[in-house]
Amino acid sequence: MGSRTREVRAQAWLSAVLGAGIAVAALLLIGAVRARIDLSGDREYSLSPATEALLGRLEDRLQLKLYFNRDVEGAEALLPARAAIEDFLEELRAHAPGMVSLEIVDPTADALAASHAELVGIVPLPLTNQEVGSMSYLEVYQGLEMRYQDRNEVVPFLVPAELEFAVTVRLANLLRGVRPVIGFHSREPRLPPLVPGMELPVPEGRIFENFRELLGRRYGIRDLDLTTGEPIGADVAALVVARPEDLSEVEVFEIDQFLARGGHVLALVDRSDFDPRSLERRVVHTGLDDWLAAYGVGVPEQLVWDQKANAVRVGTRTVELPDGRRMPTPVVLDYGLWPLLGDGAFSREHAATGSIDQVKIYWAQPVVVTRPPAGVAAETLMRTSAQSWLLAPDTSVALSPGNVERLRALAVSSGPPGSIGVGAVLQGAFPSTFSSPPAGLESREVVSAAAPGLLIVIGDADLFRNGLVMDANSQNADLALNLIDWLAQDESLIGLRSRGKTERRLRDFYGEWIEARGGFTTSDADNQELDRAAKRHVRHRRLAYGWANVLAPALLVLFGGLFHVLRSRGAARRGRQEAAAR
Repeated sequence: MGSRTREVRAQAWLSAVLGAGIAVAALLLIGAVRARIDLSGDREYSLSPATEALLGRLEDRLQLKLYFNRDVEGAEALLPARAAIEDFLEELRAHAPGMVSLEIVDPTADALAASHAELVGIVPLPLTNQEVGSMSYLEVYQGLEMRYQDRNEVVPFLVPAELEFAVTVRLANLLRGVRPVIGFHSREPRLPPLVPGMELPVPEGRIFENFRELLGRRYGIRDLDLTTGEPIGADVAALVVARPEDLSEVEVFEIDQFLARGGHVLALVDRSDFDPRSLERRVVHTGLDDWLAAYGVGVPEQLVWDQKANAVRVGTRTVELPDGRRMPTPVVLDYGLWPLLGDGAFSREHAATGSIDQVKIYWAQPVVVTRPPAGVAAETLMRTSAQSWLLAPDTSVALSPGNVERLRALAVSSGPPGSIGVGAVLQGAFPSTFSSPPAGLESREVVSAAAPGLLIVIGDADLFRNGLVMDANSQNADLALNLIDWLAQDESLIGLRSRGKTERRLRDFYGEWIEARGGFTTSDADNQELDRAAKRHVRHRRLAYGWANVLAPALLVLFGGLFHVLRSRGAARRGRQEAAAR
């Protein structure tokens, strides 16, 4: 009996050793195989098709140099982001084995690396760590240098949220060899001439300078003078006409010919210019009205009023506290002349607007598309909410509680509400609107519908002006880049900027209830009753979902237990019956 027991134990130990050996061998084999499954909704942990396609075009080695200081004591919150950056760069190297090399250097421990980082434009981010009785200072390097053949691109500071976009657009520039050029035409003052060693201030009237700087991160920007008689260069990938004003016939001719040759044009049209400080109105004569009308596009002078708008401080009021003190408090109202474009405002079928959720516009005009010429298709890109009206262009825009309420009453009493288009895109072969060149350009030949072109018209230039285009609380910058990316034919890169940013929105029960009943009317009494009914509906839905969350798990466990008991009893009954039968 003892011998048998020892034999069993020996077999057990041998089986355990063999099992452990098999497990170790399996782990080693699995570790050598690079395989993973990305189950995220947007596949944000996998390389996009655009990035993979660019890696497949590599004919020479792409050298990546990552500037990382390993010692981040006091800034440990950066570690997850740094792990994501290294993982992404390793993914690039693994996808193109032998064609991508990665070097990681620490400028804080290597004086030569620090000098080279400064030379290529990678500077550290200074961080301070305050502790009890002391303060520590830390410089964080998190930049990337990319070299391909005799060209290089630099990402000064890597941010995980836009990591793949930042790297991929620079890879596209490296493979292209030259940056695409965006032509820019406006009535802004010119920049002063460069003075070596001196940084001169930007002229005050240069209101689209932030827009240029945003585009300049991946495009060459060229301010164009369209009065010289020289056609727009063939290297211009897209033309931005920002707030056209009093355009001459020669300037319109150059824009017309660029579009007719298959060019791509973004026109930001304003019919009124409001001073941000005084709110005084200046009428803008674009000079483009007849040209746009020839393509079936109109930008009327009326101003858009949208109930879904930016909340603005319009004054203060004094509130008396329980202890008798009087305290001034701000008065904030939704200023309908500054619409907030959100859900349902953007074409989800278009690459440039499909990922946009919120954009701010100021003092916008409607964009009306009637009948474009044959061979040209039109599509609305942007529209206001269903609770919108049009106001006269000379309406007072003063930011006071009384005037804002007066404007709202004027809008509501002007007629039934509706959604208003404020942006449209036309694409196709554009026939020239000129039968002959204007005076002074008689030697030029008129080109008509030579190749398919693109024309985007937006009834607001303020959405891309200084400050607003960089507003962190809106996607104006994303919209600007998406439009230019699409016009410059880099459509495949647009989706990279929005990867991982998809918001899982909750249903708007209040809005659905209002919309299902035709929306608000011109009657305040009816609107108040509709508002109360909608709020009751929201309370009931929330109550129902709340109880469902409480009861559903309990009921699931109860039914699971009941099923188990019934199944066990059935199995026991069948066992007794079989035993009795034997």
